[in-house]
Amino acid sequence: MADHIKYALIEYATNKAFCNVYDALGIERLEWELVSYDRERRIHLDRGNAYLPIIKAKLLIHHVLIGAARQHGWKLEVFGGSFREDSIESRLFKVEFDPGSDNKFSRFPWRIGITIGPGKKTATGGIAPNGKPTTSITMRFPDDDFIGICLEIRDFLLIHQRDLEQVRRTAQQKRFTDRQTSPLIPNHEDTVDWDTLEAQETVSSIAPENVICHIGTITRGKRLGELQVEHLAHIATVWKPRADDSAGTALQIAAQQVLQQTANQTKTMLHH
Repeated sequence: MADHIKYALIEYATNKAFCNVYDALGIERLEWELVSYDRERRIHLDRGNAYLPIIKAKLLIHHVLIGAARQHGWKLEVFGGSFREDSIESRLFKVEFDPGSDNKFSRFPWRIGITIGPGKKTATGGIAPNGKPTTSITMRFPDDDFIGICLEIRDFLLIHQRDLEQVRRTAQQKRFTDRQTSPLIPNHEDTVDWDTLEAQETVSSIAPENVICHIGTITRGKRLGELQVEHLAHIATVWKPRADDSAGTALQIAAQQVLQQTANQTKTMLHH
């Protein structure tokens, strides 16, 4: 059981849906969550979440607050996703200014959408949608409310800019140190017996960041300490190993420990 809750800098609700924006600065992102629900039956109907890179969040806020986004057809789309053991999951986060034809939605012109479904790897190493989505949820906002949300996010990021820079500095230093000192990172992957290395990682004395990942198209064969934060977070919190996959269970536990270590290191540095 988690010993803490995620901090929501935005909690916005209507009678049919709610939108939360969570602090995820530890992975250089803000997590957006949309949930639709039936108020009478008190049940959730659908849910979608997406991790928006801080640089994209700043771009969104800038366009909204200076008025550049207040024109028909304006939109901001951010593609992302995760590599699973035997598949790729795509995520699309979209913000649109859409008053509708004949200003049908003029009172609620801002629309946020999150789409999740199968994905494919692009030529540049990213992820793009590949087929019909399994989750698609949208939510509309009045003009004043959405501007207020952007102001809150702007102020939050301004206050925590130094924290964000510390996260980046820590990650850069860690990558540099690992390249200099780690005996487990080979110079040439084609000379390594990955089965042997993975077997070694089952020894309890191995630090979690040195555990070799055995899943995913991009992450397989890499140490957990080397993975990009979105890949590490996916293994730790989203990916579900099979019940008979003891190695997968151990991998997920190690990934959770690495994430917690990163968060603790960041907090310690910020307090100094």
